[in-house]
Amino acid sequence: MRAAGADRVTILATSGASHKGHRFAIARAKPYQGKRDAGRKPRNWRALRELIERDPRTVVTDTLEADDLFHINSVRLGDENVAILTEDKDMRMVPGWHLNWNTHALVRVHPDTWAFEVDGKVYGRKWFWLQMLQGDGTDNIPGLPKATFDGKQKLCGPVTASDLLADAPDEGVARERVIEQYQLFYGLGEPWRAPLLEQACLLWMRRSDRLLDCLLPGGPLHEYAEMLQPAAAEIRGRVTDL
Repeated sequence: MRAAGADRVTILATSGASHKGHRFAIARAKPYQGKRDAGRKPRNWRALRELIERDPRTVVTDTLEADDLFHINSVRLGDENVAILTEDKDMRMVPGWHLNWNTHALVRVHPDTWAFEVDGKVYGRKWFWLQMLQGDGTDNIPGLPKATFDGKQKLCGPVTASDLLADAPDEGVARERVIEQYQLFYGLGEPWRAPLLEQACLLWMRRSDRLLDCLLPGGPLHEYAEMLQPAAAEIRGRVTDL
């Protein structure tokens, strides 16, 4: 609070029973968070977790992830009024003041920020599109398995993803490049659409409790919302079939 000049603080947490925005049901390429090992939690984790949940400043979500709550609060309170303190890289796409965990330096991400880099970390909407290519190993989200670059198909890790979007001047160009890569890997027509939307639903920090928030106005795939309706129906079916 002192470092950010904030007048109050909210601790955001995910309930142990949360379906995390139905991400477990949405994920088909790989089990969502399937690599997490409950046996590797820190010592005294449960007691500390209960202490945090009892704190009156804590908001616990039973239906989303705490990650989503950062974006929801950014929209609800106004990004200029929100300071974000977390080591979780996913929030670097969320508008607001980002407070460095170690130095307490503040950097600002505006709603229309495409990209900037601080200490080797990319902030802004570009971070979402990089993850759409490289995935997120922590949450077991594969992204795009292989990309075609310089005439060769190669594993799509952080280096390849960065190379593909290195000179992308804005989100529109990045979106077209990412979609082209999904088409090259999965095939034209319908095959690429559900895998693309699956990854977007897993990676996008939602601004609401809507399952397909990434397709809504202001979302990264809003311009393709109509084209992706068959894929959207498939994603909804995965949830309703539970």
